Amino acid sequence: MVEGYATAKTRADEPVVLERHLQRALERHEFVLHYQPQVDLRSGRIVGLEALVRWQSPNFGLVAPDRFIPLAEKTGLIGLLGEWVLNEACHDVGCWQREGVPIVPVGINVAASQFAQQRIDQLVIRAIAATDIEAQCLDLELTESLSMADAQASVQLMHQLKTIGVSLSIDDFGTGYSNLAYLRRFPIDTLKIDQSFVRHLASGPEELAIAAAIVSLARALDIRSLAEGVETKAQLRLLDSLGCDAIQGFHFSRPVPGCEVSCMLREGRTLDLSELEHPPYRRTVLLVDDDPQMHLLVRHVVEQEGLEFLGVENTDLACDVLALHDVGVVLSDFQMPGENGVDFLARVRKLHPHTVRILLTGDSSPDTITTAINRGEVFRYLGKPWKRSQLVEILQEAFVRHERTRDETSRAIAAG
Repeated sequence: MVEGYATAKTRADEPVVLERHLQRALERHEFVLHYQPQVDLRSGRIVGLEALVRWQSPNFGLVAPDRFIPLAEKTGLIGLLGEWVLNEACHDVGCWQREGVPIVPVGINVAASQFAQQRIDQLVIRAIAATDIEAQCLDLELTESLSMADAQASVQLMHQLKTIGVSLSIDDFGTGYSNLAYLRRFPIDTLKIDQSFVRHLASGPEELAIAAAIVSLARALDIRSLAEGVETKAQLRLLDSLGCDAIQGFHFSRPVPGCEVSCMLREGRTLDLSELEHPPYRRTVLLVDDDPQMHLLVRHVVEQEGLEFLGVENTDLACDVLALHDVGVVLSDFQMPGENGVDFLARVRKLHPHTVRILLTGDSSPDTITTAINRGEVFRYLGKPWKRSQLVEILQEAFVRHERTRDETSRAIAAG
């Protein structure tokens, strides 16, 4: 009891202790910058970096930003910290420039107090003059809510920054509140898709729809789209299919110290674009079922028919497989752990509308199946136990439907 109380009290006191040490951290030079590369999806090249501050505390070790940034905002230190980040990033760029490292723009997150109260334009002018770098080396990242708090003033200040020569990004787009009438007046170069949308891109129809909308909006405004927090190949492939211009995230690189990122730039490290290549079309069936025996039975039939077989045990894995492969037909068991087959196939319909959906079920309840078919979640159902001839007939019918839809889509794209 006493030990548990002490642990809880330690957690409760931690912000107070951190705040006390944070007050002296800048004076003691305890902050460091790491840089996360931003990669172009057409060329695979590193086309930018985001400067991310870390607190290397002698008392607490490497402290993550989500632990100390709110404290810096609360105590009023965020302005001084933001100015340090700007000056330090410019200093690093100047060093790389003198060493002959290929320079790409460095993104600097701008706090609300910097943007308005500290006159960020004057801070930028002083920083680039002190380090003898070009303004084009900087990309200022403004949050959506910051930009809209006083939209008219933001427009004026953004134009002043563009006059200096820096580029501008709207960070975490879609998480704040947007006034599209003002957005078209902002002289911005990039819309950044927040990682909260990217995280569930392969499994969340809403997240996929939002990401697609942001990419389309950026294209319509003739600006770049960049997705944050890309950690998996499935996310990468989906973003590429949406037409997203660039990404950053652990899939390519974690944030790394300046010495490491300068080596990456010097060596010309690139994203392996073969990850984005689509293999020639093959008739592919995905089975989602937690019964190993069912996998053996279905695989035997599918491969005898000359089809490609993929199998997973749960719906989370299935979403990644669907993002990575051109699956024509998905078969899902109804009784699945965590999510029933009808709900899963309803998600598949939104995420991959061309994939034909078939329900495997031992529950032949007319209400369940009729509702699923009428709503369009399910193309057909196959009752358990099923016969080989039944499965073959349904698969043949499903692929005819899938390929007709593929052809119609291809003709529509070709027609413009």
